[in-house]
Amino acid sequence: MSTSLWIINPYGSLPSESWSTYRSTMLAQCLATHGYTVTQFISNFEHRSKTFRAEGQQVIAVDERYSIEIVPSTPYDSHISVDRVRYERTFARNLLARTAGRSRPEFIVLAEPALFYYDILLGPLLTADSALVLDVIDIWPELFALVLPKRVRSWSSLLLAPLYQWRKRLYRHADGVVAVARDYLEIARSLVSSADVPLEVVYWSYNAREVHGEPTPPIVELVSRKQPQEVWAIYAGTLGANYDIPSIIRLARRSPSAAGQPVALKIIVAGDGPLAELCRRSSSDTFIFCGRLGPADLALLYRHADIALSTYRGDSTVAMPIKAFDYLRYGLPMVNSLERDLGDIVRKYQVGINYDAESPSSLADAVERLASDEPLRRTMSANAKALAPSFSVEQQYPAFVRLLDQVAAHRGRKTQ
Repeated sequence: MSTSLWIINPYGSLPSESWSTYRSTMLAQCLATHGYTVTQFISNFEHRSKTFRAEGQQVIAVDERYSIEIVPSTPYDSHISVDRVRYERTFARNLLARTAGRSRPEFIVLAEPALFYYDILLGPLLTADSALVLDVIDIWPELFALVLPKRVRSWSSLLLAPLYQWRKRLYRHADGVVAVARDYLEIARSLVSSADVPLEVVYWSYNAREVHGEPTPPIVELVSRKQPQEVWAIYAGTLGANYDIPSIIRLARRSPSAAGQPVALKIIVAGDGPLAELCRRSSSDTFIFCGRLGPADLALLYRHADIALSTYRGDSTVAMPIKAFDYLRYGLPMVNSLERDLGDIVRKYQVGINYDAESPSSLADAVERLASDEPLRRTMSANAKALAPSFSVEQQYPAFVRLLDQVAAHRGRKTQ
């Protein structure tokens, strides 16, 4: 008999949607391959587009061991808002209503942060026979400190203390914890109920067998115009206040040189967000703004780019951004401002250059060093390609299965 498991995460994408494969899908497919019967619960409101993916509830049978249940919820416009809290709590209540009367699974994998709705779920869902595993994708309330006014940010630990205590209460129920970064796992280690709780890092990863489809004509034309002397630095991702987009725009106005000869540096930006209009107005011969792109277009740009940009604010809570796995996969040397996991990886494996966050001059120096040194780019590109397979789905997600085995064994010992 197979082991039943529920994945609960209102966020993410469906396998049929145009984003790259989401973590819940990669996890579900891995678990189904290992004999689990997986039900994934996701909301009918899509986070990135802020649109409804379905009216009401639906069930999608992906295969005989993996199904997806779409749970109705309410919309929201702002990431930090009362409406978003209402969205999460409505999702939780509707999930309970939908599963009323069903047998509870042997494992519940709850995506964390679940700060604003876990209290609705835990009592009704957890039984003596159900194990709770937290999958830490981001860290709240740490992220909330970034939106506090600077004059009170030093008091964030005190101001957010009730939320920190509320999160700690959730971790006391965890039978196991998986995190997308080592830095996040260390936070979890300080919150769990005992040192015996199994812990594991499973990076977000990339799907090496993912089929992207065909790129669009504008992107095909763009890459066809690339000249041999041009060096392309690409940024792909969210265009928001937590990302140092203004420094990237300023970078496009500089002219690096190699051996006394100018380098034709071009900045390629793909993405969407609050600063998209600033990027659109800044378009020039050296700053190409592509807007929001699908996976096929991004894959084509990555294959023609020479440098990848990972530009974040100095107080960012990001440890290992999803874009980093694509950068490694396509052998792109990174110019990176993050510390935590990615900063260590860049330094240890020589897959790029770390620079000082929010320093336009430090960013420019790092990009210009790579742009003007082709042998260095080739070396770092080779290092990135050699490292990338260790972050593939095939290498990472079996560790999640091993953690579930540990949780089952640990619970079995406690009941003896």
